[in-house]
Amino acid sequence: MVRTKGTPNKLSAEVKGRIQSIVDETVDSLDISEMNANQRIKLLQLGHQYLIPKLQMTTIAEETESDVWTDNFEATNTY
Repeated sequence: MVRTKGTPNKLSAEVKGRIQSIVDETVDSLDISEMNANQRIKLLQLGHQYLIPKLQMTTIAEETESDVWTDNFEATNTY
């Protein structure tokens, strides 16, 4: 049976929901005060990937003569 376009996949939604509940329960059960420094740092490393957006790769193109802005105005002294 074929889904019509735009219809959400029910199985994917169910799996995502179950995984989300497992993650929520696991995070709630963590006791940070019992972790050593290395474990806390590892937790921060893993967590920041989901909280801070990744930077996009940028490229710098060379300027051509047509890209350079030129001043077509002359400065005159009006005093």
